[in-house]
Amino acid sequence: MAAPASNKDVRQFNRVLVLRALLARERASQTELAHELGLSLPTVRQNVCELVARGWAREEGLFHSTGGRKARAFVPVADARVAVGVDITASRANLVLVDLRGAVRGRIVCERPFSLTDAYFGELGVLVHELVPAEEWERLCGVGVSLPGIVSADGSQLTVSHALGLEDVATDRIAEGLGVPCTFMNDANAAGFAELWSGFGGLPARHGTLVYLSLSDSVGGSVFHDGALVGGDHQRAGEFGHMTLVPGGRSCYCGKTGCVDAYCSARMLSSYAAGDLDRFFQMLDEGDARARAVWEEYLEMLAVVVNNLHMALDCDVIAGGYLGSYLHRRGAPLKRLVAARNTFVSDAGYLHFSRLGRDASALGAALSHIEMAIQTLD
Repeated sequence: MAAPASNKDVRQFNRVLVLRALLARERASQTELAHELGLSLPTVRQNVCELVARGWAREEGLFHSTGGRKARAFVPVADARVAVGVDITASRANLVLVDLRGAVRGRIVCERPFSLTDAYFGELGVLVHELVPAEEWERLCGVGVSLPGIVSADGSQLTVSHALGLEDVATDRIAEGLGVPCTFMNDANAAGFAELWSGFGGLPARHGTLVYLSLSDSVGGSVFHDGALVGGDHQRAGEFGHMTLVPGGRSCYCGKTGCVDAYCSARMLSSYAAGDLDRFFQMLDEGDARARAVWEEYLEMLAVVVNNLHMALDCDVIAGGYLGSYLHRRGAPLKRLVAARNTFVSDAGYLHFSRLGRDASALGAALSHIEMAIQTLD
């Protein structure tokens, strides 16, 4: 949020600060909030009262006395606003309902191949209505849709999507089919925003540079600096899947050869287990020699990609997408390989693994609306 410039801006800025502090805690007293935020107690008291009046917070009992008057406890009303995220892929659509804390309150997975038809979008629209309880529609602050392709800066155009086989599609067509107003963003940008929003792993949520590497059925990514997405001149920044990894190597779905995607997508692993990623790792645990060889080659290639990103941008890298959650338990060998390639330091402390899994893109699309609702709280 930009620094305040007027008295009205200061009041809004402080109100948002207080709300964010409440959202980060289970319950808090006004004195605790004042101390944490460096604001005066009257300022905090006024803003808490206003949040309660607007239905964004409520009083909930008293704290135990430490010898004086018992302090009143306040909690955020997490479902004061909710948002829906829809992640469209070539083979399925993931839908989530999230609240002000970013908690997933509902989830639907639609196992249906994508098609540019009213019937397909109409089915997704029905699922959106199923996901949002009738009593929460008035608290719905938006529906965000993530797409596997290049989305224009204003979200009005899906410029190209190799994954969906589309080019120059107006996103209005998708919104009309869904039957609800929507915003649109690239899937990896959405997933990266979800990581940024949650302050992944204790990383600063809004300062410095951060790279998100999406390792799903295709490889993508996003770059953020001081909380802002770095889109590039043509909104193609972060298309890591189409960097050349092996000149003249394997064919990529984009029509070129040797792309990162051809070596580091989750599909490269699941294809050895009839398309089932869980089954691939089960085979690995069972000591399957072929799975072991595939995994070791995968890690070697991925280590090159991660090191190259770090060398180019000198920042933390989050490995996410479908593979992110598996790497929590299996990422130690990757960190060793990455550390061995690093020219400047002897470890891979800059590499982190996402815990958001398959929800990441849908979650980020929804959180873009939650963030806007918080920022514009007046």
